[in-house]
Amino acid sequence: MDARVLDPFHRLFFPREVNMDGNVRHHYDRSVDDVLALVTDPDFLKRRAEAAGEKSVVVRVDRDGARMTIRLERDVESSLPGFMKKLFNPTNHLVDSQTWDTSGQVKTSDWSVEVAGQKRVQIRGRLSLAPASSGGCDYIEAFTVSVAIPLVGGRIEKYVLGETESSIRQQFDFTVKELGSRGA
Repeated sequence: MDARVLDPFHRLFFPREVNMDGNVRHHYDRSVDDVLALVTDPDFLKRRAEAAGEKSVVVRVDRDGARMTIRLERDVESSLPGFMKKLFNPTNHLVDSQTWDTSGQVKTSDWSVEVAGQKRVQIRGRLSLAPASSGGCDYIEAFTVSVAIPLVGGRIEKYVLGETESSIRQQFDFTVKELGSRGA
């Protein structure tokens, strides 16, 4: 999605020159601080990854004042479409790197996912947690996928975009259940 057509909130926090391919939004009935504490908790991140069927999950969280870095490594198995089977293994080692800025009311994270052995595939994004005027908070994630493989790169981008959006939505569902189990 082109950043120029995003709502005013996005225009404030996302650079205008960046074209975002995916944009996913979710409202939580909990405060920014409650959601941030959960989505940066290494035990929660490991449980969430394992619940999605990911294997060999390793999470590291480092905090330095208002800056936080998270590294989430895991093995992910996927059912690839036929045109991708000769280019990719069905099981890939993914490294998700997040850098959070937790200062201010709006918390943001720039992130990237590396697919081990696949330098031609890039997945990058920015997410934000912002107080909602109606209470609770809004979690907004915008991202781009780029694949530098001649002839089929566009088809691979479309597939990876769909898989990424699906994964983010599964993460939302898991987070809602976890927040519900912790009470208000």
